[in-house]
Amino acid sequence: MLSEKHDHNTILYWLSEWLSKIPSPKIITTDLSLALMMAVTKSFTQYAYFTKYISVCSSLVLNEPGVEIPSAMIRNDFNHIMHL
Repeated sequence: MLSEKHDHNTILYWLSEWLSKIPSPKIITTDLSLALMMAVTKSFTQYAYFTKYISVCSSLVLNEPGVEIPSAMIRNDFNHIMHL
């Protein structure tokens, strides 16, 4: 995606257009861009907010009962940061 804007609404729109042509992935790898992680959360999971996704993942790690498993897993890639 080439864009003059890098906010989650612009990325969300682009991902929505992309999803109209392919099935939704189950694992998404991003960098540490908050805008990208927010857009990916809205596009590929059942949660409307990234903070809700983080809260659910925390509950899963703590083995709390009655937690709905996210429809996609968001991973952060630190390799390009370590390379710098």
